[in-house]
Amino acid sequence: PREIEALAIADETWRSSSAAGPEASTLERLVPMLGGQPILDQPPGQTWFTVLAFGPLDPATTTSATQLFRARLLSVMMSLITLGAVFWAGQSLGGLRTAVFASLVVLANPLLVIHGRLATPEMLTTGWTMLSVAAALWAIRPLRPSPKVLRPATGGALGGGAVGRATRVRGPAGVPQVMLPLLLISMICPRRMSHIMGLTAASAGAALMTIPWAIYVHQQDPHVWSHWLELMRPPADVDVLAQAVAMRSGALLVGSGVWGVLVIAALITPWTIRHPRARRAMLIGWVWAGCVFGLVLLGPGCGECGGVFLVAVVWLVGPVLALAVAQLLQRVGDVARAGGRSRAWPKVALLTAGLVLTASLVGPVVLAQRSLGMATMHTAYWVGTGAVLVLLGVLAARWAARPFPGRAVACWSAWTLAATTLVMIPASQGALRLPQAQQEIHDRPDVEVRRGHRALSVSA
Repeated sequence: PREIEALAIADETWRSSSAAGPEASTLERLVPMLGGQPILDQPPGQTWFTVLAFGPLDPATTTSATQLFRARLLSVMMSLITLGAVFWAGQSLGGLRTAVFASLVVLANPLLVIHGRLATPEMLTTGWTMLSVAAALWAIRPLRPSPKVLRPATGGALGGGAVGRATRVRGPAGVPQVMLPLLLISMICPRRMSHIMGLTAASAGAALMTIPWAIYVHQQDPHVWSHWLELMRPPADVDVLAQAVAMRSGALLVGSGVWGVLVIAALITPWTIRHPRARRAMLIGWVWAGCVFGLVLLGPGCGECGGVFLVAVVWLVGPVLALAVAQLLQRVGDVARAGGRSRAWPKVALLTAGLVLTASLVGPVVLAQRSLGMATMHTAYWVGTGAVLVLLGVLAARWAARPFPGRAVACWSAWTLAATTLVMIPASQGALRLPQAQQEIHDRPDVEVRRGHRALSVSA
């Protein structure tokens, strides 16, 4: 499993750093290690943050269970940062209502509930990426009066630091996911030159955070740059690329849960609005979502289309699409408050309500008859699960028929959280449970770590 691989590297790096003598430099202490060999062709950010999470623990007495708990606690903290960054970005794009809608949507995303407790790089990357874009949006104030000098400087410094941290975790492939959407958003908004200057300053700050490590790695292995560039390229085989795009698109739609229909509607809505200012405001979220979605579909690792990796990469789009959905819900509410009624909202709401009720009735029955790797639960458990989900689905359907979407969205969020939690309870107790790494990682007889396109087997 990927989190055990990441924890194995962090464990050995932490122990080698603690045992290093005073003559070792700071960078030499921080080089990720496995099997006594440095790992230079992977971004070091995940290892560094995990080692930092270990804190003042004693390497001689610390167990792997304690390390795993602290590493997962780090992911929980980054989940909270992601949620706060989504709220902050929503506040900049549409105000308090948009921020609340975006928080409800991203909080009730099943992928956040799952990856928010895994010691993998995805939550670190997502948290720092969202924080950098949120800071940049706060600094440039899209479609609002020009800010004072202090605001762009503060937002640029915070955004640049977050981009640098995201690059340390994800590598060079993480830079376009931040800078390209912001560049396009700056072109849509007025005062383009000042926005681009701010982005340039943020880019310089991010570069200052990553250049020391890049220089050190280049001195140790001059050919590592070609390996990094190779990881950023999409596969040359068109069939493999098409398969990856299809699987990632499907995983994104399924992973969106109850928000799948709303995501599709949010991507269509900007092109149906006649008012120029309202269309431009919706286009900001659309450009951001479309740009990140395209980069993730064609990004590094397209050839790996299986299991956790597929869902993990697709999750990077989730918070961005949540903001696009929030803008759609804000638009529906504004039309209703003006005395009108959205023509598309009743269809979208009733379709979503129908899918939720269907899942509430069919899901517990299927899971009760087929364990799917989960622990065997009493029939009463699944009956209670179905009752809770049907109750929340009926409440959501009732409110979905009204022109204001707030209460329906709240019910759908509660339904998603309840469904994910009730399904994860038997899953965590059965064959699908996450590995607990009860034995010491450094005592494992064999550890296999995938380093880019190479697999390295070492003795611990």
